[in-house]
Amino acid sequence: MVFENGKIMLRKWTSRCVERYHIRVNEIFEAYGVFVAGHPFLPLIIGILLLGGLSVGLVRKQDETDLEKLWVEQNSRVVEERQYFNEKFGGVPRKEGLSITSKRGETLDLGHAMDALLKPIVPLYDNLSMNIGRFKFNQLDFCERPMMVKSLKRGSDPWKSDNWVAWGYRKLFSYAIADRHFPNKTAIRALPEDWGIDELPCYKISPMDCFKEGGDFDYPESLRQIDQLIGPSNLTVPQVLFLYKDKYVDMLKNELNAEFKNHSQNLNAGSRTEEIISDVQGFSKLVASWGYNWRKSYKEMTSKEIIDYINDAIVTAKNASNDPLQPAALNCIEDRTSCCLSWFGGHTPIEASLGNVVRDSAGNISEVGAIRWVANHFHQNHPLWIDYIQEKIKASYTENQRKDLIENWEDYLVKALSPLRENMANTTFGTGESNSDLQVQFCMWKSAEDVIKDANHTPQWQLILSIMLVSIYSVIAFINIRDPVQSHTMLVLMGMVVVSLSILAGFGLTAAIGIKFTPLAASVVPFLALGLGIDDIFVLVAILRNHLKNTQLESLNGAGSAKAEIEMKLTVALAGPSLVLTTFSILASFFISSVNPMPIVRWFCWQMGITASIHTCGMLLIFIPLMSIDARRVKAGIVDPFLWLFCGLRRQKGSYQHDYALVTENGFPVYDIWIVTKSLDYPNSQQQLLDIYETMQELQPWAPAQPKVLELSWLGNLYLAKMKTHIPPQKFYSAIKDWSQTPYGRLSMQDLSCYDSSTNEAVSCMAKGNNSNYRIDATKTLLFANNLGAKTKPNLEMIKQTRKVLDNANKRYFNGTKLAYGYGYPYLFFQQYLHSTKDLLTVVGFALVGVFAAVLLFQWSFTIAVMIASVLLMVDVEVFGFLHVIGAKLNSLSLVNLGIVIGMSSEFTYLARCFLAVDGTRNERVVKALELTLEPLLHGLGTQIAATFPLIFLKYHAFRLYYFAMFTLMGVLGFLNGFVLLPVLLSILGPAPLPHIRRRRNHSTSVCTSEDFQSATPDHGNH
Repeated sequence: MVFENGKIMLRKWTSRCVERYHIRVNEIFEAYGVFVAGHPFLPLIIGILLLGGLSVGLVRKQDETDLEKLWVEQNSRVVEERQYFNEKFGGVPRKEGLSITSKRGETLDLGHAMDALLKPIVPLYDNLSMNIGRFKFNQLDFCERPMMVKSLKRGSDPWKSDNWVAWGYRKLFSYAIADRHFPNKTAIRALPEDWGIDELPCYKISPMDCFKEGGDFDYPESLRQIDQLIGPSNLTVPQVLFLYKDKYVDMLKNELNAEFKNHSQNLNAGSRTEEIISDVQGFSKLVASWGYNWRKSYKEMTSKEIIDYINDAIVTAKNASNDPLQPAALNCIEDRTSCCLSWFGGHTPIEASLGNVVRDSAGNISEVGAIRWVANHFHQNHPLWIDYIQEKIKASYTENQRKDLIENWEDYLVKALSPLRENMANTTFGTGESNSDLQVQFCMWKSAEDVIKDANHTPQWQLILSIMLVSIYSVIAFINIRDPVQSHTMLVLMGMVVVSLSILAGFGLTAAIGIKFTPLAASVVPFLALGLGIDDIFVLVAILRNHLKNTQLESLNGAGSAKAEIEMKLTVALAGPSLVLTTFSILASFFISSVNPMPIVRWFCWQMGITASIHTCGMLLIFIPLMSIDARRVKAGIVDPFLWLFCGLRRQKGSYQHDYALVTENGFPVYDIWIVTKSLDYPNSQQQLLDIYETMQELQPWAPAQPKVLELSWLGNLYLAKMKTHIPPQKFYSAIKDWSQTPYGRLSMQDLSCYDSSTNEAVSCMAKGNNSNYRIDATKTLLFANNLGAKTKPNLEMIKQTRKVLDNANKRYFNGTKLAYGYGYPYLFFQQYLHSTKDLLTVVGFALVGVFAAVLLFQWSFTIAVMIASVLLMVDVEVFGFLHVIGAKLNSLSLVNLGIVIGMSSEFTYLARCFLAVDGTRNERVVKALELTLEPLLHGLGTQIAATFPLIFLKYHAFRLYYFAMFTLMGVLGFLNGFVLLPVLLSILGPAPLPHIRRRRNHSTSVCTSEDFQSATPDHGNH
């Protein structure tokens, strides 16, 4: 009995607390309504000053255009990996590419297509230059390429130029062409007296790598001079010199001894002579695989023969030995097999240059629909390029100056290539010209950043269109031609001004606290905030309009009163809690969604949450006072002034970045990734590295047949140069230092990061001077990953598989320390998909908890909180189900949308609030609640669609898909569930009215009816 009595007492105490709570909330909002009715200008001025002051924060606005900073998740392992990679190698190389496709989507005639590909590429390397001040720059100043050693540079006097290797090779060349045993020797041109190599070609990929025409561009004159064929053997002079390398050594030794004797250098002549001869022989071996003249010409082949040749070359590469001591070009030269090689004779990933490939049943290429040329510019922070550019300009550039220099060159390339893409006359791609059937697409690294910079500017005409559509809708919804006094068009339009000011203030506050502006902030936030803000305005104005039409409330204001205190009191009392509740719901959904680790999405959530909060301040401090002023106008019998807005439209044309991305994503499913190692004991870890390379080579279907991982690695290059498959640990760094001063070593310098072990300071990997503390700090080895493209599944499988291999290697060889990892674009931008489902459950779960708590706090009804949370979950499930229908993915953008839909759809808490605030049967209360809320919230849906409709005209498909399509879908499904499903649930399971409503059921029928609305006020009779 005592227990039962205690339960009854607790229930009564809880009921009294709930009743007092609702009365207190009601009294607070009633008091504010009365205050605003009597003194509208005080909060109005405070609100304008507050929002205006916050807007001043826009002077600190900072745009973020770095693709990696925007899209790389901040809580994943890739952040640490990216930081280390950038620290040692500056950053991911700046990519540039150009593709050729058929305008009609047909299979390419490869000979014709490669001729066309040469048209834009040849000028890029051989003709274009850019003058900045007194310095002249060209492609070789920016592209990734090996830096030439001093001993091979031009100069006629080796005593002055210290170019003994170039001098010695020039002598060998002269011996060869003077040899009477060589036929057609008169056709061989002698090398100039000052012959040497000042610059080496860039690293690049194109289908011309398989053929003689690969030397038609970016092949310096000094290399063309030695790339001469001797007789019918189809061997070049360097190849003959390599095959007969011992024949002329004595002649060179004698001439060297004579040279030293003439300069009175007999003391060390012997050792110096042997050193020079060794270097010359090493260069002779290296340069034998260089060049293009010994390769076949595609101009002599049909398109089918070209494809057959490439297929054979792929098989040759697949069957090639992994032994680094057997150069790739050796079999190609000696056996005349089909090969696709780079300019320095290494296998090239030829399949990466072929797009829209069709294969036969045996897996061989049968058709090619696109070809491309791809190259890398040095990242502005790569230590090798920093040293190069400082040496060129004889001054130090800051990071921003270096970036500006590269971007100026990339702009220069864009201007040079744009006429070809646009099929202008006299480009060979114009109408009726030789390549008129083909289409050029291209992209530079800066092109992606330009897209982001462009997207960071609010699309003005779309925003004007949005405002215009909402304005027209507002005029139609609230204009009253029969009774112009009861028209509230100007009030709604002023509400739009308040919403706009709130958006500016939200942007100002976020800028002031350091949140950076992104494409989502500029292109989505204004439209979304406008749509959400107008919802509240429609509800407030609709309730006020109903009260102003109620003649029974007139007598409660007092005779001749123009303040409309009762109308404002009842309007604010009913709509105010729901307004604040909606804000809390939106805040909860956005801030909970901001746990997403993607910076662009996190900043978007913060900006939307802050903007929503400031919007509520604008409603309370500015718009509600404006409502009071408008109510006075109605009472004074003054006609409503209104303004119509008109704006013209225009369509945006697709960008060259989009067109190139479309061709690349659809046709070229190859990404370059890196195997990165850090802080290894490299002298004693050679075998472990070889095991890692071998294991990575066997990854299928990602690892390419050519080039093999070891072939592209710095370690394979070192072994090839030293003709050893293992360097004794005690001799490792002396070998590295010697190697770094050879052309072999220069091919790999961009893949190394070095430091001084005595100071731990970074030093050049080119081992200048006699530093005994020179050590390798980090390395990267390139792997061309096949079969990826833009699809999520293969990229995720590749990430999982490579990480598994490298993590296992770390456990096996390095005691679990993460000293080797994979890195590249797939890791940066597909990392988010590894845990998107878990993130979805977390975000939606916490958003539902937040909304449940907010509803419970303001409605104080567990049943209503459960119903609303359930309906919101239903909306979320329905939107999630539609993702596949509209072509969206579950990624960071859609994940956040699925979180914020919880807050956006909580607008129908107005319906639940009114249901609790009226008396009668459940069905009667649902009908009365719908009578008051259905119309304004239907208008809210209309204005939301109108506000976001201009997003469909944005240039960027992602914004159209994830913000126009998804937000329209979210609005429609939220409205249908809120005003179809929720009323049914309320009519079946709805809770009893609020306690103070039940207590007054003998005095009035409802607080939600316009006839007796004053019954919602406990002390209404005192006014």
